[in-house]
Amino acid sequence: MAVCAADVEAIPPDAVAATMTGAFTAWISFLSRWEGHESDDPHDRGGRTVYGISSAAHPDVDLDRLTPAGVAKIARESYWQPCGGDALPPRVAVALADYAWHSSVETAVRDLQRCVGALPDGRVGPLTIAAVRAADRDLALAHALNERRRVRLRAIGARPGQARFLDGWLNRVDALDELVGLAENVGGGGA
Repeated sequence: MAVCAADVEAIPPDAVAATMTGAFTAWISFLSRWEGHESDDPHDRGGRTVYGISSAAHPDVDLDRLTPAGVAKIARESYWQPCGGDALPPRVAVALADYAWHSSVETAVRDLQRCVGALPDGRVGPLTIAAVRAADRDLALAHALNERRRVRLRAIGARPGQARFLDGWLNRVDALDELVGLAENVGGGGA
């Protein structure tokens, strides 16, 4: 499924940096579909959340003044860039950044590093980038997304009150499978 800047509804293309890659644009579009509202569910450990930016993860952000452009800036600076988004193959970058959005950059990167045989230090550097480029990307993506599912299931075991969110979490990973082309492409090793 190809997604371009014109597909972004909740976050207008002119609100996002002109240097944005197509993969980043696709991820922002994906985020807007899954995080495009405000919530303040008392069972959500993140607390009040606007466009997916939670008060717990981003206590310095004024959620009352948060704009779609502000979300794109946070997404790029706090998730995309630390995940090496511009240096990784696009499908890997999108899947990794979205995993980081939900679990932390360090957790997402470590799981990807384990998948591709790199030292799991939680930081994307030249060795991780080389390992990703040398790996069967579809297999690595499938493994990383399945690990993301396991992380969500373990979270329920540790905090049973979070079970109410499980279907949504798993549906999101399924949608990410489709976005990065895994639903019909496992085993092909593509970008």
